[in-house]
Amino acid sequence: MGLIDGYLGSTVFSDDGRNRIITCVRKAAYTMSDPADLVNVAIEELSNANIELPAFSTLDRLVSHERQAVHNELYLKITTDLTSNHRQSLEALLQITEGDQLTGFAQMKQTPGPATLKHFRAWEDRLAQLKAVLDPKPFFKEVAYTKIRQFAAEAQAYEISDMRGIRNDAKRYTLLLSLLHITQSKTRDELIDMFLKRMKRVQHTAQEKLRDLQEKHREMEESLIGVLGQVLQHANGDDANAVLGKHVRETLNDQGGIEILNDQFTLVTAYHHNNYLPLLWSAHATNRAVIFRVLDLIQIKASTQDRNLLQALEFVCQHRNTRKDSLPPDINIGFISQRWETF
Repeated sequence: MGLIDGYLGSTVFSDDGRNRIITCVRKAAYTMSDPADLVNVAIEELSNANIELPAFSTLDRLVSHERQAVHNELYLKITTDLTSNHRQSLEALLQITEGDQLTGFAQMKQTPGPATLKHFRAWEDRLAQLKAVLDPKPFFKEVAYTKIRQFAAEAQAYEISDMRGIRNDAKRYTLLLSLLHITQSKTRDELIDMFLKRMKRVQHTAQEKLRDLQEKHREMEESLIGVLGQVLQHANGDDANAVLGKHVRETLNDQGGIEILNDQFTLVTAYHHNNYLPLLWSAHATNRAVIFRVLDLIQIKASTQDRNLLQALEFVCQHRNTRKDSLPPDINIGFISQRWETF
């Protein structure tokens, strides 16, 4: 064995190998979560240093110890700035408040239902309740998102009795803060997803209504085409303009008169060219209030330097209860298509 070691230039596992494992695993544990990944980090470090691998139980014990030490450091770091009010708010998540059937902790673990208006309103209320607990983001400065996600997953796997049974206050608060952080983010994502589905449904409803109206008005279109046909028949003759005008007026009067025919023409042409935009409002009106409440809860930022859309949105939110026929000149609506501008 010694000859083999000498030929390969490897050394047996000793304090040097142990120290190398402690150093590299401690550094990696601030970002990595899976113990298997940390074991691989330790093996790679020993291999690069040409140090023989110890028994797996030795690796596993060293990795678990350093991983737990890093977690304890993170627990203290994350919870250092918690005030007594913050701690009370977090502890309240483990209790059932009057009028509720579930703890706040159990409610955070719930999953959304289909994108119905009822669920849309329920998840808007949920985001408002989550934001009312506290803002967890300031407590995770310089903490890798992978660790936040790991702590949240650990909390997600616990039952309420498990959370209450954690005697390490720093760990319990860290798990609750992490779950709150991830749940707030996921709730925002779910609301956006529900919003997109609701808007798609509104568009689909308007398009269906347009098809129904087009089918309903088909007979009216044929009647108007018939009136045009009669007028053309008179125009094909050799009658003088005065006589032709008389025949045209008689034809129009026989079909109900100019006013009625004009109303029919306006009704039929309003939805030509598959223009369903005038029908959107009736389908969208029920969503209006909850969408404004959602916009009040989330912060939308532009992905580019162009803020025209956001400025228009801010104006709409500020004047949601007013009725005006025009926009101020400083609101740039260049992002709107010609079809929308016409509508």
